[in-house]
Order: sequence, then structure tokens, then C-alpha cells
Amino acid sequence: MTRGSEKKRHPECRIGHVVQNLGIGGLERIVVSLIDNVDPDRFLSSVYCLEDGGELMADVLQKGHEATALGKKPGIDFRLPFRLARMFRRSGLDIVHCHNFGGLFYGSIAGSLTRNASVVYTAHGPVFPHRRRHAWFQRLPIVDRVITVSDFVRRSAINEAGLRTDKVITIANGIDVASLASCVAPETARHKANMGFGVDDPVIGLVARLSPEKNHTTLIEAFGRVVQEIDTARLVLVGAGELREKLRDQVRQMGLADSVKFIGEQKDIGAILSVFDVFALPSKEEGLGITLLEAMAVGVPVVATRVGGIPEIVEDGVTGKMVPPGDPAKLAEAILWVLKNPGEAMAMTEKARDLVTQRFGIEQMTAKYEEVYWEIHNKKG
Repeated sequence: MTRGSEKKRHPECRIGHVVQNLGIGGLERIVVSLIDNVDPDRFLSSVYCLEDGGELMADVLQKGHEATALGKKPGIDFRLPFRLARMFRRSGLDIVHCHNFGGLFYGSIAGSLTRNASVVYTAHGPVFPHRRRHAWFQRLPIVDRVITVSDFVRRSAINEAGLRTDKVITIANGIDVASLASCVAPETARHKANMGFGVDDPVIGLVARLSPEKNHTTLIEAFGRVVQEIDTARLVLVGAGELREKLRDQVRQMGLADSVKFIGEQKDIGAILSVFDVFALPSKEEGLGITLLEAMAVGVPVVATRVGGIPEIVEDGVTGKMVPPGDPAKLAEAILWVLKNPGEAMAMTEKARDLVTQRFGIEQMTAKYEEVYWEIHNKKG
């Protein structure tokens, strides 16, 4: 076990977050933000990463929280729940907070083995009919409360997973709006130069894991249409994932290698977003896109697909542009509209920033999670 600096306080409720892996994704950033913002006099949080730690695990430790990388290998590890249960008992956990299916599978079983720990599960994405294991685990009586990140995901949990309505609560993702809003673009020229772009080159960008549900393929196809009209346009893809080489092959085959940059995982998301002239999210499915909220907070015009919880954030023509999923022509059309109508696009960004500030701040999210933690803790006591 790897630990952060010991805290000189005696909180009333100890919470252990179980996650599949600490990469750079939105889910992991939410976990870190949450444990760093809950009331330290009432709650002490730790993180259990099923696989190996990453940059965000280093952040957890640097901020003084406990963290453990369990080194799980591919496939099902039948011993892991028992290892986790022993760790939970030693730490005196009151609540096991599981994130997505990997965390739920191992964390809920381990939590039940400790007997004294309650189990909370946050569903960061929807449950679909073909994911029967997800639905079955959410229905287990060992899960005390299911939290969904959007009303769409809540409806999915009730209609597809068959959960009781009183067991599910929506807590929207929250971000540090003040910090992101301060990411003006004094370094834009330098960032663009480092990427090999000209200072006036319009930049379309996406921050997302390179995985099928994010649908980068459609964005690359749409970008091919954009450069036919604006040959100085550039596309920046931030993130890592299993589709990296496949997407790079697509870019090369389309003759876009000089205009598209894959820059991997980045720690300073605000600075990267401030370079973008358009944030384009082409997802096939989405719970509540954290990087979409971050782009809106920075003041970047957004174009996104009408899927999942996105319509709860983006109102077409008001706070962003909406397009159907899997339609590169419509996506290109919306991106070009933003680039060609900067005044109207700026008006949308101002309304988008107001929306995020009012509804999706880290303070609102943290307060609601604290209510859930405290309610469960008091019932157990």
C-alpha cells in the first residue's frame, strides 16, 4: 500500500473510493476533486486503484490522501475482493464508494465481506440491455445507494437495470469553475507553436479517451470536410486509449497527418482547452461529459452529439451546437458554423459559462455527495 502524508484529525466517516484505473479521464478527475473537497473534519477519503496508478494517483498522494495500487492483471481476479476486504477492515472504512463496473464488481463484494461498511455506487454512464452484469450488480442488496451523473443515466438505471426509484439519486458532475475560468489564453501562441501550428490557425479539439464510445472516427471524417473549406484548420486529440494506432492510420489514409495532432494525456486541461476555437464531442454514448463542462467553463464554443446526458448541458443554439451521432457531414457543418460566426459563438459561450457556474460547480457536487455519505453513515450508526 502506498500512502500519502498522515492527517492529524479524527474524521467521523472514512470513505474508500474503488476505481478501475487512475488515468487522466473525467471519471478519475471527479474522484480526485471529490476527495479533495469534502469536509476534512467529517470525512477522510482514500483511493483503491484496481490496476496501476498514474498521474492522478500521484496527485492523490501529493495532496495528502491515502492511495493504493492493487496491480490487478487482465481477467477476473477471484482473490481480489478478499484482499480488498482485509484492507477495508484495517482502514476502518465506513463507506465503500465504487466507480463504474470494475470498481462495483470488486468493491461491492469486498464491502459486503467487511460487514460494517456500506456500499455506494456512482454510475458514470448508462446501462444498456447488453450489459446485464452491470444491471445485476446494481440491483444487489449489498449496494446501499446508486448515484447517477445525469437524469438520463438515472432513467437508464431504473428502466434498464430495474432499480427502485428510491434507491437512485442524480448528482451531476462538478468542476472547479473558478480555476478553469481563469485559463485565459496568454500562452496560446506558444502552445500552438509547440504543436507546429500557426498562431492564426483555427483549432478544433477533443479531450477524451481514445475508445469506441467517444467516436473519434466520425470527428476525423468531419474534420476532413472542414479542411476542404478552411485549409489552415487543425485538429488536436488529447487522451490515450486502445484506438490510438487505428485512429492514426485513419488520419494518414485521409492525408491529414500534417493537420491532426495526437498529444496523449495532458495534466493541465485548462491550458490545453484555452487553445481550442471549437470543442467537438462526437460521442456515441455519454453520461455527463466532464470535459464538455470544462470547455464551457473555459469559454470554448462546443459542438456535441445529441446522446445520453449531453442535452442536459447543451441547448442547441443557446449554449452550444447539437448534432446527431455518427453524422460527419452534420458535425462538420456545425464546426464550420462556429468558425465562421465568432460573434454568435461567443454569445453561446457566455451563456454556457453561466450555466456551468450555476449548476455544475464542484461545490454543488461535493455538498450533495456529503449529504448522501452522512445519511448512510448515520443510518448505519
